[in-house]
Amino acid sequence: MKKLISILLSLPLLFSFQTDVNDMCNDKEAKTKAIKLLGEYSYSSSKTSSFFFVNNEQIREIEVNLFEGEDYRFIFNNEFLPQNVEVRIYDKSKENKFRKMLFTSKDQPSQTSFIFEPSWKYKDIYINYVVPPATDSEQINKGCAVFVVGYKLNFIN
Repeated sequence: MKKLISILLSLPLLFSFQTDVNDMCNDKEAKTKAIKLLGEYSYSSSKTSSFFFVNNEQIREIEVNLFEGEDYRFIFNNEFLPQNVEVRIYDKSKENKFRKMLFTSKDQPSQTSFIFEPSWKYKDIYINYVVPPATDSEQINKGCAVFVVGYKLNFIN
């Protein structure tokens, strides 16, 4: 009984330590800017991915299903990330050892927005965000990347 009481009394102390998180995410603004880059493509959907920058590299994968007879434009807005996050696009999931990289943002480290127009010969596309280890060990940084999909119908006669 004494252990239970001491545990219950120590719980507030456990939650009193607060870690400061530097949250740079402004997903609404990032989405608005990305949608403007769609041009003649119609807006289909979007996905916001939030990242905490920690001491090790992280890879997060998103699967996107494509439909035959449509052209697609993918917009990536990484403006609200405290560090550069590499975007890689593959034709198969990370479990498939025969997958082929279709795009990487590694060659464009100073850009915060990227456009990719996949060939519709692919049924599924796999987007990988490669989040590097944190450069600031004093504070936890959080940011977000916004991915927007646009489409254009191609009617086959």
